[in-house]
Amino acid sequence: MSQLELDAIHARSIFDRRSHAINTDIHSLALFLHPMCCKLAVTDASKGQPFEFMVKIALAVAKHL
Repeated sequence: MSQLELDAIHARSIFDRRSHAINTDIHSLALFLHPMCCKLAVTDASKGQPFEFMVKIALAVAKHL
């Protein structure tokens, strides 16, 4: 395996770990509300959430305003 391939694997593992760390419920809601990312928030294999969950989080956020 070349050094370039090893670097790519390392970069991917760091990206995956850090993206999981910031993938909170509010972050998922923000992705869901963004027109270019809404499918990612619902279908992402790592932490996809159903529509009902997004409604629940949106109501919780609105309640705190």
